[in-house]
Amino acid sequence: MQSARLLKKQHIQESTKQGNRTVARQIEAARRAALAKGEVGIREKKPVPTLEQFVPSVMTEIHKNCADHPRTAEFYQDSFNRALSFQPLAKAHINVINAEMLARFTTHQLKKVAPATVNRSLAAIRRALYLAQDWELIDRVPTFVMLKGERRREFVLSGARREEFIGGLPEPCQTIARFLVDTGLRIGECCGLTWDRVHINEEEAYVYIDRGKTKRATRYVPLTKDAQNILKNQRAISRSNFVFVTYGERVKKELWYKAPVSRHTVSEQFSNRRDQLGLPWDAVLHSTRHTALTDLGAAGADVFTIKQVAGHASVTTSERYDHEFQGSSRGRSKTWKNTEDKIRRKVERSDSGKPSATISATVDKAESRYGVN
Repeated sequence: MQSARLLKKQHIQESTKQGNRTVARQIEAARRAALAKGEVGIREKKPVPTLEQFVPSVMTEIHKNCADHPRTAEFYQDSFNRALSFQPLAKAHINVINAEMLARFTTHQLKKVAPATVNRSLAAIRRALYLAQDWELIDRVPTFVMLKGERRREFVLSGARREEFIGGLPEPCQTIARFLVDTGLRIGECCGLTWDRVHINEEEAYVYIDRGKTKRATRYVPLTKDAQNILKNQRAISRSNFVFVTYGERVKKELWYKAPVSRHTVSEQFSNRRDQLGLPWDAVLHSTRHTALTDLGAAGADVFTIKQVAGHASVTTSERYDHEFQGSSRGRSKTWKNTEDKIRRKVERSDSGKPSATISATVDKAESRYGVN
């Protein structure tokens, strides 16, 4: 049976392929409704994928937006893999993912991993659903409740323990650890450092970080005498534009002193030393940065100076290092004297690369705070 109708002067004729007139009329009515929706701008909703079907599209978008930050893509992929290991969530269409399903996922994961790891997966799912909302695949994003009880890394290499620990590290980890403790760089910034971003002369010495974890990571980091000596030693062995180069039994000989050192190699050496000495779980390679910024805060640097040196995205992150020491003034004076040389070389820099101001204001503030004359 044929069905033919005029819709806004357009003649449409299609076959219903039905012999029953009543059924044919029902099909015709449905077809007319669909055409009418199109005429007034109403569109049928797109098919809604499951979470496991949608994740590849999300990862494509993340790779596109984070081309300069491959570790960000790795973070999201790992987080999604953990989320997809929970089959009820993986097989669920993204428009039916709700707070109850997320709570079941959370309960399931807590049997295996720490709250921090679960929260990372929840954050990845949340980003995926917000993207689905932007693409008009879903109408709303459910409420996400992050878990409490994340363990915060607080380990600091201090006093005699610092030299005992670093002095027992194998190379290249020992050299890099000393440099990180002296500069507060992130390990990725250190491993990717090239000679064209190292500036040392009679008047000033600094390294330029051209990109990093955040936009604020672009900065000028002043160098202490110890850091300068490390770089001079590296200049003697490096045969490429990379400052910290790789060598050893696990590296092909043609790459010795040419290829950049692997952050994974350095991190493994650091963790092995930690286990050897029986130090806490939070004694990780990133603890060198935490140590450097703790020294800076303890010496009297204000929170904005710490943010500048560290390249933090938010001053809130820097606030944890703005210390008021407990204990006697004698202890405070000793702490100040041990870090005075370092703090006097901290320089705030403008985008032009020229020093905008010294840290003298911070020095004065710290001397007053700690009773140092």
